[in-house]
Amino acid sequence: MLPIVVQFFSKFGVKHGIFEFIEQQHESADALFNNIKYVIEANGHNLNQLVSIGSDNTNVNVGNNHSVFALFNKLLPRLIKGNCYSHILHNSVILKHIRIRWLSLLQSIERLIAVNPVIKSYFLNLENNECPNLLLKFFTSNKGECSLYFLANILPEVQAANLSLQREYIGGVNLHNIITSLIRKLNNCLQDDVFGCKVG
Repeated sequence: MLPIVVQFFSKFGVKHGIFEFIEQQHESADALFNNIKYVIEANGHNLNQLVSIGSDNTNVNVGNNHSVFALFNKLLPRLIKGNCYSHILHNSVILKHIRIRWLSLLQSIERLIAVNPVIKSYFLNLENNECPNLLLKFFTSNKGECSLYFLANILPEVQAANLSLQREYIGGVNLHNIITSLIRKLNNCLQDDVFGCKVG
């Protein structure tokens, strides 16, 4: 199921909501483009008045070559690409792709801090050099544990911003305020040398 969500100006102000849920058998750029175009036009809206299109940040949606955005952009050269700001925020804070759902990352870090002594002992006591080099570096350096506390300190702010970005309705001003507020908070942490701490 693919929801088509719109926001548009009317005589009564800004309107937003779900136009339609469509069944999408093939999630190719062409099929998605054709279905979205059909839904917009079938609901009485002029495609030439489309200003922006937003979607999840997958290649089929917003890739540079052959994507839903690229197909719409051929029809409407001034179209603005609206990316998923939650993914952008996540990718800008956590620079390496990880296989953990983004909103569970903080819980995972907190759990890892709690069990860190046991896990560290286990891996460092493996025989015959069985401990992977990456984990060996992590557990024998103070940087590993410091990184965990740093993430535990900043991720609540990042997670709060992410949840704000996922609200039902968000406008450009809200988006700007959420991102600039997060940047200000993170910069304050850097300026105040507050990176997280271990008590014990």
